[in-house]
Amino acid sequence: MHLLSRDVSSRLRCQAISNQRLMSKEFKKRMQLTGCHLISLAIGVLWAGLLFRLYRKYACIKQWLVPNWIHERIPTGGGVVYILFIIPYMLHDVVFDMLSHGSFDFFKTRTLLIQGLISVGVLIGWYDDVYGNRQVKSIRGHLQALWKRGEVTSGIMKLLTLPLIGALIAFVHAENVRQESGWGMVLDLVKGAFLAGVLTHVFNLLDLRPLRAVKGCLLLLTATLLVGLGSGSIGASVKGAQMMSISSIASMTSISSILSSPMTILSSPTTASTVTAASIMSETSFGVFLLVMSLFEARRKLIIGDAGALLMGLWLTHVALAWTPVFFQILLIVILLPVIVYAEKYSLSRLIEKHPCLRAFDTWGVR
Repeated sequence: MHLLSRDVSSRLRCQAISNQRLMSKEFKKRMQLTGCHLISLAIGVLWAGLLFRLYRKYACIKQWLVPNWIHERIPTGGGVVYILFIIPYMLHDVVFDMLSHGSFDFFKTRTLLIQGLISVGVLIGWYDDVYGNRQVKSIRGHLQALWKRGEVTSGIMKLLTLPLIGALIAFVHAENVRQESGWGMVLDLVKGAFLAGVLTHVFNLLDLRPLRAVKGCLLLLTATLLVGLGSGSIGASVKGAQMMSISSIASMTSISSILSSPMTILSSPTTASTVTAASIMSETSFGVFLLVMSLFEARRKLIIGDAGALLMGLWLTHVALAWTPVFFQILLIVILLPVIVYAEKYSLSRLIEKHPCLRAFDTWGVR
């Protein structure tokens, strides 16, 4: 009996030691994961800051300057820096996949397509910032210029191309492109077109004061994330993120992919949860870029311009299509359309100035 009790206690002791070792390994993995994320975020901030400084100097040399609301002439089109921010990732991911696997993964292709579509929209916005006709304003003004003078303004270009980009983003997000056909696909494309058109135009309207568009983006992004959590779309992705191996994370922290943090995808994305986990990282990195951009805009170092407004609008289109149910996407369109109609007749800035709470929120953080 005494020997039996000693044997049981010995087994329990061994099991406790084994559990302790497992917990220690798990803790080390979590610490390594946290360290990788912190390093990635820090280098992302430094990389974005460097790019904004270089763009600001180059814009001053090229005289891409416009007066802000207090008549200071400062560089415009700062949102275009995002394209430079993601180039290292795109090069790293393509070259790494081709050299290591000899092929290109579908999920990474989908990710790069979305990045490419967003970049096209940002370039269109930047062209409007630098070369667009500033005498023509509002949708009505651009349509009148086309109808009366036959002038295809940069605003008309945006009016035609942005819904198309939104429809293509919706097409890329379709989970079963081959199976889905007919009215289902048509409705998806229309929904994506409306989301992109409405969101980008709203941010265009807000981009009249420093940080106003950024604050609007953060509010809508927060609502989108909360709805995504409530619907369970993000919950599955968190589990996927926890299942990532340390080797996958280590591959993410190579200098090339860290600099490009906006769309880091796992080395072997085979499940939907893994893909969405990578999407969470991309949104986190977009937040880092947004933070650095906000610091420059708040200090009146540059204007994010239409390039920044279109970047935020198309990103929110992508996030809404990826993480939220259909009812929320339609609700966004229904809520924001009246804002656009109101802004065609009245001034949003005057409306904000009339209400103390809105005015305080609008000026918060601006130097």
